Amino acid sequence: TALYPVHLHVPANAGTDHAIKHVKTTLRAVPGHGLGYGVLRHLDAGGDPAAADALRMAPEIRFNYLGQTDQIFATDGGFGPAPEATGAARHPADRRDVLLDINALVSRGELSFHWTYSRAIHRHDTIAQRAQACVDTLRRLIDHCLSAEADGGHVPTDFPLMNLDAAALDTLLDSL
Repeated sequence: TALYPVHLHVPANAGTDHAIKHVKTTLRAVPGHGLGYGVLRHLDAGGDPAAADALRMAPEIRFNYLGQTDQIFATDGGFGPAPEATGAARHPADRRDVLLDINALVSRGELSFHWTYSRAIHRHDTIAQRAQACVDTLRRLIDHCLSAEADGGHVPTDFPLMNLDAAALDTLLDSL
């Protein structure tokens, strides 16, 4: 897992296709897929005070996509994740390093999320509403991507060997 901060800002009036492309482009623009963040965080950020301040800022939300765990276990090996809960990952008295911790993974072909938060800061109802809004948004995105309205969501970084900007790519794809 790579841990690095990312700010995803999509304009409120952006259509679904534009929003998907914007997020995709923003994530792909992270230098080295965030690899250098951990090192820079503990150095002087090259003498740039603004960069050093940004690196020291504590995130409020951590989202960790753990991937498709079914690929880890052989289908015929007899080994797999245990069905019972593992228990608390940390002691209740430990200080939280983020306000909201969201872990997601695909297991047995199903996407699941685990939301961890402090009951001293957030009410269960608030987190349940945010989690449901997340699921509803994902369903809308999936429905959109499967519909005839979707334009494919291609961005120039999908074709790294072609030297195209977004407008040229759109023109090329429209001509096909």
